[in-house]
Amino acid sequence: MALALVRSLRQLSPDLVVVSGDVTQRARISQFRVGQRFLERIGRPCLVVPGNHDLPIHRPMHRFRRPLDAYQLYISPNTAPRYENDRMVVLGVDTTKSWRWMGGGATRRRLKRLRDDLCDLPPGRWRVLVTHHPVLPPPLRRAKPWQAAVARLARECGLHLALSGHHHRALSKVWHRGGLLVVAAGASLSSRFRTEANSYNALTLDHDRVVVQVMAWNGYGYSEARRRSFRLNAGVWMEEGPRARGRLRARR
Repeated sequence: MALALVRSLRQLSPDLVVVSGDVTQRARISQFRVGQRFLERIGRPCLVVPGNHDLPIHRPMHRFRRPLDAYQLYISPNTAPRYENDRMVVLGVDTTKSWRWMGGGATRRRLKRLRDDLCDLPPGRWRVLVTHHPVLPPPLRRAKPWQAAVARLARECGLHLALSGHHHRALSKVWHRGGLLVVAAGASLSSRFRTEANSYNALTLDHDRVVVQVMAWNGYGYSEARRRSFRLNAGVWMEEGPRARGRLRARR
């Protein structure tokens, strides 16, 4: 499956590959080494943020004192990565918390830095945020303070997209009164059986339009399972065409 994913990414030849955390399952050195080799094989620029599974839950002292030592050694020394070209600026924020292994969020210091970076950008380029924990709150629940703070950045600093992982389900949705497009990634390589097939998202960013393709594992390789298109008009996102309701069926 890993080789098929590398082939699929090379065929797409994206400007950037985003990994929204959980490079490992249990933050073991052997797993970080495998993750390092995998990222090197992709052959494209990668922006990676840590996930909660990248914290050493099996080593409590390291988890609280030096939680990201192995991640920074093998994956990336920078937990607030940045990528930019003439069409987009992508900013990563670490949302892991040692004392809340499953939960997470952005600290005030990280949010301030994000605000400063976004608000200082000149107009004309896509502004994209990458976190592990989703900015979008669960259904019927109010946004946490850090999630609400990120949503305000859409209005105040022109943040366009928020990419995340964590829940292992592919999702794309307009949020915060149409001001922010959130796109969550499924699990691309997990061997743990889930009700949803392994997948990754392929995003195409045009002048005022974003197309989200869910590329799912079909037993032989990765192919398009569904596609949704969104257009940004005067700061408000609108979905184009009928909403696709296809289900990503898991294959053992």
